[in-house]
Amino acid sequence: MFQLTQEHIDMWNRGWSCRNIAQVAGVSRTTVCRAMRRMGFDLCDRPQPIIAKAIDESLSLREEGVSMRKISEDVGYSVRQIQRWLNPGVAG
Repeated sequence: MFQLTQEHIDMWNRGWSCRNIAQVAGVSRTTVCRAMRRMGFDLCDRPQPIIAKAIDESLSLREEGVSMRKISEDVGYSVRQIQRWLNPGVAG
């Protein structure tokens, strides 16, 4: 039975997908996903530190009065995505 190592868990916490972890571990994606669930990880709520950083930067820039278009250019995501992050719950 495949066992996740601390290295695999660290990869997950840095935002790696099950597919990428599986390639490093030399097993199938399904095997890694099964092991993650067995250890209690929520596969639908994968940590995404890069996106969290982009959201924090977007919020900070918006508080400084920077326009959505300029935030989009600085952060590297579309204006529509920036709007989703900064205006959660607004249908559009």
